[in-house]
Amino acid sequence: MKIPKLNDVKYYKTFKEMIDSLCTDETKPAISWFTRKGEEQGVNYGKLYSDVLGLKESLCSRGLAGRHIAVLGENSYEWLLAYFAATYCGATIVCIDVEQSDETIEQMLTMADVDAMFCAKQFIDICKKWATVGQSVFSMQGTDENSMAHLISEGNRMRQEGLCNYEEPKVTGETIASIVFTSGTTSFSKPVLLSHEAILTNASDALANVAIGKIAFTSLPFYHT
Repeated sequence: MKIPKLNDVKYYKTFKEMIDSLCTDETKPAISWFTRKGEEQGVNYGKLYSDVLGLKESLCSRGLAGRHIAVLGENSYEWLLAYFAATYCGATIVCIDVEQSDETIEQMLTMADVDAMFCAKQFIDICKKWATVGQSVFSMQGTDENSMAHLISEGNRMRQEGLCNYEEPKVTGETIASIVFTSGTTSFSKPVLLSHEAILTNASDALANVAIGKIAFTSLPFYHT
C-alpha cells in the first residue's frame, strides 16, 4: 500500500542542483547550531553559498575536482562545507568516523584512495602521518594557508577576479557522491558507495513523511513552506 506524503518536498538529482536551487533567497536562515555553552549560532543562505563556492574553486584550482576527499571531524558547519564543496565539483567525499583508532583511520584513507582530506585540529597529526607526496591535509579550524578559512577566502578572490576557468567533471544523479564505511562489527569496515540521487532522494523521502507540526525546519534544505 502506498503511503501518502505528509509534506510537499522537492527532489534533486545532484548536490550542485540542490545548492544552486536553495541559495536563491540569500537572507533566509540556512543552518543553525548550538555551542557547548548553549548559545545558538547560524548562517543564512547567502553566507552558505559564498563559502561553498569559494571552497569549491580552491579545490578545483588544486586539481581535486572529481577526486576522493576525506572529512574527519565532529559534526560542524565546516564538516558540511567540506561535503557540499566536494560534491558540488564532482569529487567523492569519504566520511571517516572519529571514534576509529588511528590505525583504522589510516586503513580507511588508503582503502578509499583518498587524494586530500579535511580534518579537525585534533586529527592533524595522524593525517599528516598518513599523507604522502601529492596528498593534501586541510584543517577545518585556524587561518593558516592550509586551513579551510584560507581556502574559502582564496576561492572567493578568484571568483571576484574572474580566474575560475577550471573544467569540472560532469555530475549526474548516478555519480558517486560519498563513500561511507560499515560498522565493522563482524570484520573490518567495508566501503559503501552512495550516489548523489540516492542520498538526496532518501533525504527528501524522509522529510516528505515526517510530522512537521509547529516545528520550524528553516535549516532543512529539502522542505519548502
